[in-house]
Order: sequence, then C-alpha cells, then structure tokens
Amino acid sequence: MDITHFTSVRRMSAIRCQRSQRVLAAGIAVLLLGQQAVYAACPVEEVEILVGSEGFPSDEFGQGVDIRGDYAVVGGEDHVAGTEAGAAYFFQRIGDSWVEMHKVIGSDTDGSDRFGGAVAMSGDTAVIAARAWNNSGAVYVFVRSGDQWIEQAKLLAPDIEPGDLFGQSVAIDGDTIIVGSTQSDSPGAVNGGAAYIFVRNGTTWSHQQRLIASDVAAFQSFGISVAISGDTALIGNSDDNHAGNDSGAAYVFQRTGTNWSQLQKLVAPDAQAQDFFGEGLAISDDCLMIGASRDDQACPTNANCNSGSAYVFTRTGGVWAFDQLLTASDQASNDFFGLTIAMSGNIAVIGAPLDGPAAGSAYVFARIGGSWTEQAQIQASDTLLNTRFGTSVGTDGESAIAGAVRMNQSHLGEAYVFDLNCAAAFADLTGDGVVDGADLANLLSNWGACPGCPADLNGDGVVNGADMAQLLANWT
Repeated sequence: MDITHFTSVRRMSAIRCQRSQRVLAAGIAVLLLGQQAVYAACPVEEVEILVGSEGFPSDEFGQGVDIRGDYAVVGGEDHVAGTEAGAAYFFQRIGDSWVEMHKVIGSDTDGSDRFGGAVAMSGDTAVIAARAWNNSGAVYVFVRSGDQWIEQAKLLAPDIEPGDLFGQSVAIDGDTIIVGSTQSDSPGAVNGGAAYIFVRNGTTWSHQQRLIASDVAAFQSFGISVAISGDTALIGNSDDNHAGNDSGAAYVFQRTGTNWSQLQKLVAPDAQAQDFFGEGLAISDDCLMIGASRDDQACPTNANCNSGSAYVFTRTGGVWAFDQLLTASDQASNDFFGLTIAMSGNIAVIGAPLDGPAAGSAYVFARIGGSWTEQAQIQASDTLLNTRFGTSVGTDGESAIAGAVRMNQSHLGEAYVFDLNCAAAFADLTGDGVVDGADLANLLSNWGACPGCPADLNGDGVVNGADMAQLLANWT
C-alpha cells in the first residue's frame, strides 16, 4: 500500500456557526395547543474545497465521495499521470478546517485498475473499489488507526470473470459490505449483473452471498447502484425493461440470520422507457429513495427531457410502498436530477450533475412531519460550465460532500464540503427563525406517541426526552 502524507488543502473562509447550548429551568409549561409547525430552511454553508495534493490532468478527482463525522474520502479513478490506476484521499476536519490525511492506493493496483471510482464509509471503515482490477474488479477495505488509514482486506467475487466490473458500486453499514458487479453472468443471463455481500468477523472479511434479481435477464445493469441499512439491501437495475427499454427498477433484499432473499421489486408508479430508474439510490432505516435521472417531469411531452426525479418509498409492516415524488425546485431539461443520491436519517442530498448547463447542482431535502421538502440548492462557489458538480454526493446528516469531476480545464476535479445546519431548522417548530420557549411549548403539547408528528425530532414515533434534548441543544 502506497500512502502519501498531506501537504495542504484549499480552504473556504466560512466560519462554522457556533450554537450556544442552554439548559432551561424546569417547569416551562406554556402550551400552545394545536399550533402548526412551519420550519425554517437549513442554512447550508460551503466550508471547504478539497483537492488532491498530487493531482494530474484528467484525474477526475471527486468521482467517488463520502463523509462521516470528522472524516471524508474522495476518489479519482483516473489518477496517476497518463494512466487510469486511480487513487483516493482521506481528509479530516480539525477545528474549522478540512485537511488531507493520506493518499492511498490498493496494495496491488496499477495500470488501468480505476481505483477510487466508487467509495463508501461507515464509522472508521472505508470501502474503495477498483472496478477494472485485472480486467474484472476488486474492492479494498481500509480502517482508521489513529491518523492512519490501513488496508485491512481485498475483496473479490468468488466467481469472478473478466469484464464483470466488480466494484461498479459499493456500500457499507457496520460489518456488512455490498458490492455491485453489473456485468456478472448468471445462467441464461449474460451480463445480467449481480451484487455480493461480505461480512466482517473481528478483522476478517468473508463472502456471505451472491444476490441476483428474481427476473434476471441478459444485458441488464443489476448492481449499477447499491445501498444497505442494517439487514436491508437495495440494488438498482436501471436497464430493466418492465415499462419499455431502460425504464428501470430496484430490488429490496432482506437478511434473516445469514441468508438474504429478495423481498420486493420496486418500480416507478409512472414508469416510462428511458427513465433509468435505479441509477442512483439510498436507504436509511424505513425510508429509501430511488432516482430516475432521465425522467421527464419538467417537460412530460418531450421524451428526451431528462430533467430527472427521485421516488420515496417507506416501509410499513415489512412492505415497501411508494410515498412521494421529488423534483428540483428549478427543474429543467437535461439536469439529470437523481443520478446520485445520499441519505442519512431525515436528510437527503440529490445530485443533478448536468444542471446549468453541466455546471451541476445538488439539492438538500429534509423529512419534516413525514414529508420531504427541498431545503437548499447547493453549487460550487467557483463553479464553471461543464464541471459536473454533483457527479457524486455523500452526507451524514450534519455535513454534505459533492464531487465536481471536471472542475478546471484539465479535469483535475474537486470536492466540496458543506455544513447543513439543519438541526436548528428542525427544532424551530414555530418557524419564527429562533428556537425558544414557544418551540418547547409546542413540543410539550405533543408529548407521547406521535408518529409523523413534527415535534418528533428524531423520527422514532414518540415525542419524549430525546426530542427535548435535541431542541435544547439548538436553543437560540
């Protein structure tokens, strides 16, 4: 493993908002019964521009991004001068600045392996794909030890064959990794695609199961996108043809014990050919989102509109059902909204990398009172045409990161970190721009079981002390 230490990183001048935390005296009980909650928008703030310390022309740094707490990873699969070997960089937030910790490559990557095209993080573990390793694909697992990210394992499909693109997509939750392999073969389904589950026991990773669609067919893209939350996995197949060529679908798999089985096939309620539903997706607990980047919501009479949309599904009693359609507030043709999606709890970030033209945007959505609403449109502060901001997105609910793979004329690429500042917006139950006694009174008036209630700030179906603590932490 080649690890290069940090030199420097360009920093935006924004200073993080410091919120005071005050403990209120017990006994405040001015109840505003029946008061309707009206939330303020999240005051999103760009805080850093990340660049690789060893950038080369056409690196496309930012092709894969993710962020968790004080750590972020950014990959560029074209890195290393004149080759497509690829590399990834780890960054750490220290004070108000994000600084580069290390550059990493796989222990045996070189040539045209495309290391860094897909990345994911969970806690102190990161997964980085090299989808062209040995012309078949591999995935590398790194774990953090102090200020070092150390390669822990290299993962391969047990039935790997040339051209499989194992590592086209990756996701991780705790000790479980899912890897998409869009050109893996199954009996009667050449290049139909598959996904592979790996689990960790101690420090050892092992293959648990290969997943394929119940209606697997040849020349599909099952595994183009993957996501995982606990014992639930979500796998996209944007080339599914149930409603015409490339209308798209996504598949939900559930783990019982050590066995995974397909639970449902999800499709858009208004599916049409060439929507590419399933190209981007994300899941968090009992909510998931699936993008259809070439859906035509902005101009439905134009079959080549490609404005894009995202579909929300929620789980009730073990069954997933369509819940809401999301579009950008400024949707227009050829935005490709929904090509990338990241989600954490009640926060989602949806990329539209061809918005503007092709400068790119991403949109922050928050789930408030059971419904998702757009909170902010985010763009690069130094945006140029054709930079494709939003090619990749990540969020942990507190921060967001977005890649712009063609930033700068040489396509070096950059990644941008944003503070979402959404917690205060959630806690402002009265919508007056401050979190104060009126908001506390609103919360107290809804105390107890209250599924979908705006005062249920943590979304667990009950308004209780945990919600009060969150409100108090954002007292203005």
